[in-house]
Amino acid sequence: MEAVVVVVVAVVVVLVVVLVDGGKGCRGGGWRTKEAQEVYERALFYDSTNPDIYYNLGVVLLEQGRAQQALAYLDKALEMDPDHQQALLNSAVLIQASNSTLSHPLTHTPFLPFPHASPSPIHLESGNAELRPLAYQRLLRLVQRDPLNERIYFNLGMIAMDDRDYRNAEKWFRKAIELKEDFRSALFNLALLLTDDQRPLEAAPFLNQLVKHHPDHVKGLILLGDIYINNIKDLDAAEKCYERILAVDPGNVQGLHNLCVVYVERGELQAAETCLSRAHIMAPHEDYILRHLKIVRTRLAKLSQMQQQQQQQQQQGGGGSDRTPASVLPDGGDVYKYGVGRPGVSDWRRVHSLMHSTQSGPSVVQQTWTLFLLFLLPVRGWCLPPA
Repeated sequence: MEAVVVVVVAVVVVLVVVLVDGGKGCRGGGWRTKEAQEVYERALFYDSTNPDIYYNLGVVLLEQGRAQQALAYLDKALEMDPDHQQALLNSAVLIQASNSTLSHPLTHTPFLPFPHASPSPIHLESGNAELRPLAYQRLLRLVQRDPLNERIYFNLGMIAMDDRDYRNAEKWFRKAIELKEDFRSALFNLALLLTDDQRPLEAAPFLNQLVKHHPDHVKGLILLGDIYINNIKDLDAAEKCYERILAVDPGNVQGLHNLCVVYVERGELQAAETCLSRAHIMAPHEDYILRHLKIVRTRLAKLSQMQQQQQQQQQQGGGGSDRTPASVLPDGGDVYKYGVGRPGVSDWRRVHSLMHSTQSGPSVVQQTWTLFLLFLLPVRGWCLPPA
């Protein structure tokens, strides 16, 4: 009876914290969670076989950033009750996050009503990758007991990704989305998986579903815009993606740079120059932006020079030039990807070979084509972290 009273007191302590300061004291190892910890530890004196006490004590320690100790108490809760659903799920999530920052909140039981907000970055000690099979087993056990919980399938997918088992990761992500169509982390990670597997057209519907439910998802918009440029060849749709990013985050350099690429693809070099100048002002230390800006300015100068030469030829002889305009790409030119990273080594070698030809010297057209290739080198490179 006294144990029940002590547990009630612990719940009251947490509720007071949440109501007074919105739960701000529940994170970062604050004194209020210390107080809750002491109350739960006292409860164990009266009821040392209650799995809920061990579970809630584990969550309190997790809120303090003590992930290793938290996992020990979650394991103890499972020792008392092997089917404790919250302990099964949250211990598996904690193990899955052992080599990375915990990017989504744990699911709390009614016994500990902390707010559903992402806790401070949590890292377990090295070596917990060996525990992933245990996490997998616990999640599969949960599937049998709660087959309609989308979070179980999502975390199965994340563990499969860590194990480079992409086939099963895709299966689990699809199942999570089937149960919750607006599951943002599952939608983004599945789209990223499909894109990396050279299946961007399969990824596009999931990205469209993502931005439909979460129109401010910047990483999803970046990836969708990249697919529109490289694979679907819809520059207008790509432009809308990047404009949406800048509407949400006017200082987003990646979104602005990719918008500049859209202008280049359209042949709107003056607009591209203005756009890249703005990007350079926003990010003066980004070398690739300055490099691309110089390339566009050089190409504009070349075009202006060729136009002047053509006008002089027409004035002198009244005839036209048989030289191919620099704005026209040679037939058979390679198509390069655009994104948010750095150029690839093999592509730089291709440009290097053009610039150092064994011929007597590159023509104006070849020089211009080389500059164009330099700008259109692949600049992909985003991270997998859950959105």
